[in-house]
Amino acid sequence: MRSPSRRVQFVSLLLFAMLVLPVLAFAGPHIRWDQCYGEAGALANKNFACNTNTGSERLTVSCWSPDTMAYVTGYEFLVQIASASASLPAWWQYKNTGTCRAVALTFNTTRDPVWAGCPIVAPSEFGNIAAYRTGEGGYSTTARLIGAAGVAPDAPFDIDPADGEVFLFNLMISHTKTVGTGACAGCTIPVCLAIERMKYVGPNARFKSYSGSKNHDGEWFVSWQGGAGVVSGTGEGCPAAVPVRNATWGAIKTLYR
Repeated sequence: MRSPSRRVQFVSLLLFAMLVLPVLAFAGPHIRWDQCYGEAGALANKNFACNTNTGSERLTVSCWSPDTMAYVTGYEFLVQIASASASLPAWWQYKNTGTCRAVALTFNTTRDPVWAGCPIVAPSEFGNIAAYRTGEGGYSTTARLIGAAGVAPDAPFDIDPADGEVFLFNLMISHTKTVGTGACAGCTIPVCLAIERMKYVGPNARFKSYSGSKNHDGEWFVSWQGGAGVVSGTGEGCPAAVPVRNATWGAIKTLYR
């Protein structure tokens, strides 16, 4: 078993490698509350009463590839977050030193065994959140979550269209500091979260680009408290909150740049 320090070193090297090696833009990243995309009970919106400090919410990211990818050793992911407020609420301030809920957001690669679908293609996978950047581009309502995961270089895995939807990772959002003394404001404010980018790397990686999720629909984003009124600085930031609007994939992507 690898020591935690070596795992941290490997993830750091993986992030560096993605800056200098050819990468695969992975088609069909999907995100849902509670369960893997396609499972019964998977939710596109999560309503929380914001009345307890115990428990947590689970965001699950999975994917589908139309092409076979062999000898994959890791991936990078990017999740964009935008709120319906003048600035990103304290309740959504994570990871960075001095933020209200610095330890409330965690990453894991544990697949729920009760799920009928979403197989694991990399059982020895490990990773973490590398950065949580707020206010990028001058948009005070937004945050950008960047992370990576991978396997040992001598244990690559393959992804095949026949696998169908495959499980990748969970983001766990704790309810800590929601109510009472020391509570962080903003839990009730609508928010949108979008898995905007997945990049895979391996020894035989070649560049590929896909124009969004499998059905070019709403599988790549979820909302919190309905998502209404979310603004990223360039317009509506949560397409789920405006169902009458028939936005194209290209137009939606611009909301999260």
